[in-house]
Amino acid sequence: MNPSATLDRWLIAFGVLLVLCAWTAIYLNLWYIWIIPGLILASAIALVRYDFYYYLLFALIPFSVEVVFPNGLGTDLPTEPVMILLSGLFILVVLQNPRTLSGPFFRHPITILLLLHLVWIFYTTITSQHIMTSVKFFLAKSWYILAFYAFTGLLFAPAQWQKTIRWLSLSLLAVVTLVMVRHAVTGFAFNRINNVVGPFFRNHVNYGSLVCLSIPLVAGLAWLSPKGWKRVFWLAGTLLLIAAMYLSYTRATYVALMGGIGGGLIIYLKQVKTALLLGSVLGILGIFWMLDENRYLDYAPDYDKTVTYYEFETLLDATAKGQDISTMERVYRWVAGMHMIKDRPLLGFGPGNFFNYYKSYTVSSFRTYVSDNPEKSGIHCYYLMTTVEQGLPGIVIFLILCFYFLYASERAFHLYAKEEKIIVMANAIMMIHILIILLLNDMVETDKVGPFFFFGLAVLAAIEARHQPAANELPGR
Repeated sequence: MNPSATLDRWLIAFGVLLVLCAWTAIYLNLWYIWIIPGLILASAIALVRYDFYYYLLFALIPFSVEVVFPNGLGTDLPTEPVMILLSGLFILVVLQNPRTLSGPFFRHPITILLLLHLVWIFYTTITSQHIMTSVKFFLAKSWYILAFYAFTGLLFAPAQWQKTIRWLSLSLLAVVTLVMVRHAVTGFAFNRINNVVGPFFRNHVNYGSLVCLSIPLVAGLAWLSPKGWKRVFWLAGTLLLIAAMYLSYTRATYVALMGGIGGGLIIYLKQVKTALLLGSVLGILGIFWMLDENRYLDYAPDYDKTVTYYEFETLLDATAKGQDISTMERVYRWVAGMHMIKDRPLLGFGPGNFFNYYKSYTVSSFRTYVSDNPEKSGIHCYYLMTTVEQGLPGIVIFLILCFYFLYASERAFHLYAKEEKIIVMANAIMMIHILIILLLNDMVETDKVGPFFFFGLAVLAAIEARHQPAANELPGR
């Protein structure tokens, strides 16, 4: 049969279905019948070109909107439904070809560590103090991992990496341009930044974090592009993102950007193990020093002086003096978190449960004007949150995963050819940005940062897997 004639028949059938659904929706006054043709078309595309939804998901991230329904259930639209779709498609791919899971990518140490991380989250969900909250957390974590880690491993190739970053970057540059134009109208005022980033971003921290982690990706894309207008375009895009990050007035991203440069230099000089060892020792000594004789109580803020500031320069000065309300509110919650860890060190309170239990562990001398926390925000340190909710084994597993990633990035950078070398370095710097941002924020479960954490892990594992034999090629098979 002529393929063109077959296509014509399918188009005619779809057109008839579209008309029938339209008339039925109007006659019965049931608007959701309009969705049926769209769902059928989406399903057909998924069966033929499921990679389309993977690229689309990255393009949608800058435009996604956080939505809370009347029953209190929150989601990110349209990204989270697409994540669930991709998770389902991945399961179908595996059911169709189970040997997929025996490939080098799914036997990589990062995959094994990530699976161990997920298994421990599941276990602490079972032992959770509030199990329904933890079940929601576990389900969301699962489709983040399937959509951004497993699917990346399924599709990865250097050309695919470039295509993914192009889809993301074009969307992000469009959103950034819109935000900067709106911000320019206010004279780039610090106290207006949260107003101009909506509705796509909850606040300037989400916006600044996404922009910050995207800078090395776009720079890497520029480096891999052929000389000419394409390279100039992506270099200009990189500069625009740097300006946008600065004007987001997000202090954590300033530190992250500098840390990324330093981290890249450490990888280049083959000093990752030394840096990790030194950082771990200093971190542990710092914690013991603060806890010795309750020395942390010496840093309790002055309640009347700890307020919100509306000029960025004043905010930076107040931060150094311990008088900025957002910084000291973090300390208020961190102190509560330390007491929670002491109470349940092994299994924690269960994934997603910090907010449900922290108030009874707070120390009143650290209280600020915003400690009522009506927005139900978290502890603002992902490492501390992981320890509170998943216990000490949870944070140990997470840190081993992150440390191994950094060590393997150094190994891969010095082992592979130019194209993969650039991708590895851009990917590693992006992950360093994220790991630094997580010191002051809980953002692995947000769709502006979380996807790139799992994407970054997958890219490195996939690059190393490309240089390993498949299971059926191993010696003795």
